[in-house]
Amino acid sequence: MRSVGFGVFTALLLALPACGQPGAEELVVSMLPALERLSGLEAIAPVRVEPRSREELRDYVVQRMDERWRPGQVEAITRVYELVGLLPPGIDLRTLLLDLYTEQVLGYYDPPTATLYVMDGVPAAELRTVVAHELVHALQGQHVDLDSLLDPDRGNDRQLAAAAAIEGHAVLVTLALTAEELGAGPMSVDALPNLRVEMRPAAEAERSAFPVFSAAPRYVREVLMFPYAEGAGYVQELWKAFPDRPPPFGELLPQSSQQVLHTTERFLDDRAEPVVLDFSCDAAAWTGAEAAYENEFGQFEVMLILEEALGGAYRGLAHEWAGDRYRLLDTGSESGSLEWYVAWRSHAAADAFADAFNRIIEESGWEGTVDRLDVDDRPLVRVVLGDTAALPVARDPGLCVITE
Repeated sequence: MRSVGFGVFTALLLALPACGQPGAEELVVSMLPALERLSGLEAIAPVRVEPRSREELRDYVVQRMDERWRPGQVEAITRVYELVGLLPPGIDLRTLLLDLYTEQVLGYYDPPTATLYVMDGVPAAELRTVVAHELVHALQGQHVDLDSLLDPDRGNDRQLAAAAAIEGHAVLVTLALTAEELGAGPMSVDALPNLRVEMRPAAEAERSAFPVFSAAPRYVREVLMFPYAEGAGYVQELWKAFPDRPPPFGELLPQSSQQVLHTTERFLDDRAEPVVLDFSCDAAAWTGAEAAYENEFGQFEVMLILEEALGGAYRGLAHEWAGDRYRLLDTGSESGSLEWYVAWRSHAAADAFADAFNRIIEESGWEGTVDRLDVDDRPLVRVVLGDTAALPVARDPGLCVITE
C-alpha cells in the first residue's frame, strides 16, 4: 500500500491547475505515455482504476495485516520495540497502524489485483499527483513482484530498503512529470535540492492536517516517512550516477537501510552488503528458552534507538553498523527477554556501541546486559534486555553463522 498523504511532496507537485481536471481514469490514459518514458517501465497490460471508500480501505488494511502477520506476531513485535525504547509501554500497534493508513491514504496500487484505487473525495488539487504516483507503482508492479520485495520473510531492514526504492522512484518520476507539464522541460536531477533534507520539513509542516500521524510515536512517524524522504534521496543519487535514470530494481535494488542512507559510500562506490547473522542451527543456545519472534533492526532503526535514548549526538555511532539479528525469548515470564547481536565494521565501533548501550541501561533503569565478543573474527555486541533474571544460563554465545 502506498500513501501520498504524508505531505512529503514539495510545492512543485501541487502546482498544477485543478480547474476542469479530468477524472482518475482519464488521467491514467493521458499521463501513461509520459510516465512510461520517465520511469523506464513500459506498460505491458492495461491499468485498472477503481474508486474506494474509507470503509473499504479500512477493510483492505485489515485484510493485508492478517495476511502479513501471523497470530500473536504483532504483539511480539510491539514487545520488541517497547524493550528498545522506540514504542511506549501498552501501545496498541495494530489499531494505530490501521488508523494511520485510514487517515492518510489518498490512493494506492494493490499488487494482488493489479488495480489502482483512488479514495472517494480526493481534493481536485491533489488528484493529479495521487494518480501519477500510484500509476508509477502500477508500472512497477507489471515488471517487479512488489509483494515479494516487501515480504516479511526478507527481514525488516530489507523490506524498508525495498520500500525506499519503490517509493523514491515514484516520487522522482512524479516530480519529473510535473516539471514537464509546468513547461519547465526535462527535470534536471543535479538542479534539484537534496530531497532527503527538503522533504522532511514539508512533512512536518503538514502534520497538523493528520491528527493520528501527529500523535503517533516518533519511531512510527520516522519509519512511515523513510521510504519517501530517504527513498527519494536514494533514487536522486542513483540518477546522478546513471544519466539514463534506470528504475531502482534488480542490481540497483538496495539491500539495507544503510545503502539507502549512504547511497554513494555504501552502494555506488563500494557496495556494503549487510552481514547475515543466523540463529537457525543453534536454536537451543538458551536451554529452556523458546524464540517467540526474530528479525533485524538495520542501521536506520539502530540509529533511532541510540538517538531516542541518548540524543542526536549519538546518531553517528550507527554509521559503522554491519548487520544485526535479534530474537524475543519466551522465558516463561510475562515480559520475555530480547537477545540482540549487532555486527560492526571495526572493533572501535563495537566498543563505542557497547559503551553507549551500557550508558542507556544505566541511565534508563532498564534491566539488561551488554557483552563484547568476536565470532568468526567479526566484532559483535550482544545486548540482552527485559526479564534477565528469568533467563536460563547460556551455553554459548548462541550465534552459529555469519556470512557476507
